[in-house]
Amino acid sequence: MNAGRDGGAGGVTEAIAPLRAELLRAARQEAAQVRSRTEEQAAGRVAAARREAGELLAAARAEGLAQAAAEDKAERVKAEREARRLVLAAQGDALEELRSRAAAAARVLRDDQALLQRLRRLVRDRLGEDGTVREHPDGGFVGQAPGRRVDAGLPTLAGQAIDELGAEVERLWRQ
Repeated sequence: MNAGRDGGAGGVTEAIAPLRAELLRAARQEAAQVRSRTEEQAAGRVAAARREAGELLAAARAEGLAQAAAEDKAERVKAEREARRLVLAAQGDALEELRSRAAAAARVLRDDQALLQRLRRLVRDRLGEDGTVREHPDGGFVGQAPGRRVDAGLPTLAGQAIDELGAEVERLWRQ
């Protein structure tokens, strides 16, 4: 389900506003923690890559100025690429951890009866009377009608909230 993006569903946005606010708060908090760990890991990896590059550069200089200049540039590019690869890998790991933690945080909301009632109504309203609605195992509801499926499961909504952060998540890496 794409609850927050359906043009005719102003009530949908209001219905999931508390969930979205909590998910955004939790996502930002988790992102800050993950970003901090990721930056520490990336800094260590970058430092190791730079140390290795420095050692390689020293050996290249010993072989001669002309050869060293070419190798210097090649090794620097290689070290920069490796450092960038490590940072991107760490960011990818952090994003996956953020998604996992957001889904776990959303599952905690499965005891919020008012939220669950709003989600059930949301699914029912989207499908109409010919649809069937069932509980999602991790909280929330999933419904189907001929040719349509609505997923208002808490993990799905958490994932959508992370996706909606978009560029805001990227800014976390740069802070």
